[in-house]
Amino acid sequence: MPAGVSPSRTGARFPEMEDRPENYHIVTFDIRPTGDGTEVVLTQTNQSDAEPLTEENRKEYATNWTMVLDGLKTTVEAAKRA
Repeated sequence: MPAGVSPSRTGARFPEMEDRPENYHIVTFDIRPTGDGTEVVLTQTNQSDAEPLTEENRKEYATNWTMVLDGLKTTVEAAKRA
């Protein structure tokens, strides 16, 4: 990473049940420059005991977040060409 550049972090909370912090999924995007591009690492935490993490919903999360990240990549690449 270039001198003086630190990773950027932003997060979002998505309430999927009653609007209480313990029911929120916390989604964090770590963004940092890498060579000619940018690395984005997505982490989803605070999985509620009311909705246990199973192999099935893990696959669903992976599918959904892959679509989000692919859309982000497409948007950024289109902006770079413009």
